[in-house]
Amino acid sequence: MKWQPIELHCEKMLEFTDQLGNACYDNVSEKKTFARISAWNEKDKSIIGREITVNDRKFVVRVPFKVFSINTKSIKAAGVVYEIFQVVDLGKFTLVYAGNQKGGANE
Repeated sequence: MKWQPIELHCEKMLEFTDQLGNACYDNVSEKKTFARISAWNEKDKSIIGREITVNDRKFVVRVPFKVFSINTKSIKAAGVVYEIFQVVDLGKFTLVYAGNQKGGANE
């Protein structure tokens, strides 16, 4: 399993609002780092407590949990954006469970 380049994205509030006055957000690249994309196993499926799809991934990110931003909402790997739904502290690494809701490449 190789370390692959990824981008951690956070939501940044824009200076303008929509027609209803709601704040507008944009996904911006927060940090570029490396991760290993791991396979799911039965234990993972029971921990998550929901159906796992082929679009869900598990990332071991080369960023300590205490440095991993609470504002990080998604990971971009190989041109595909995955929305984060769980983050686990592994000491000097961070385990991230994420899924691609669209099921394909989206940039």
